[in-house]
Amino acid sequence: METVVLVYRTDKWHSYESRELVYIGNDREDCITQVEAHTECTKEQAEQLREFGQSQCNEGVDYEFDIEEYEMNTFVI
Repeated sequence: METVVLVYRTDKWHSYESRELVYIGNDREDCITQVEAHTECTKEQAEQLREFGQSQCNEGVDYEFDIEEYEMNTFVI
């Protein structure tokens, strides 16, 4: 099955209302690399995306990132 990976920029509280889709891909590591290279994502935030699936508690910035993965053609309910 094909995987779809979504990366969002959010506020510090990861509220759904603040989510802004910044990248869509099909490989988790490539998505993180692209977001780190082409957005204001810091190296620390990229490492947190790899480890936790979200960045968190980063001082000096007023935004964070979330990453989600979905399998195509799969029921989610």
